[in-house]
Amino acid sequence: MGIDGSEIKKERVKAEKAGAKVQKKHPADEFISPSKKKKGSSCISVFIVLFIGGLLAGYLNNLSHKVTAADFGKSWPFYTNEAYLYCDGIAPLAKVNGIEYALTGHGQGRGYPPVDAVWRDNPDNPGGKIVITPLRKAAEKYCNEL
Repeated sequence: MGIDGSEIKKERVKAEKAGAKVQKKHPADEFISPSKKKKGSSCISVFIVLFIGGLLAGYLNNLSHKVTAADFGKSWPFYTNEAYLYCDGIAPLAKVNGIEYALTGHGQGRGYPPVDAVWRDNPDNPGGKIVITPLRKAAEKYCNEL
């Protein structure tokens, strides 16, 4: 005489209550699809990444140096009134309006856009730009101090 599915399930439930690990392979058993399991762990992973990213962003924000047009006077090279100096290795960067721009070829080599989009025209030299050297040197000095 054979054992039907409900008897197998009862035996598994007894074994689980006794602390045994039981594989659930019978159609009558509960089944949680792998995709549902992944969603829960993915949510946790996303939370962890965002949390660590927030901490890192706060840390990196402390590794910037705010500079303003008042600091540089007529030699201020940007269209905005402030920027933040950053470093990516030896590459000095300027964050202007939330975008990080390369101040040297090192930064462009690391994938940062050139500063041209925010670089101010020189009113005393039509067709030319404000000399960016003082800001670049300040950024390089800042990077060397880190």
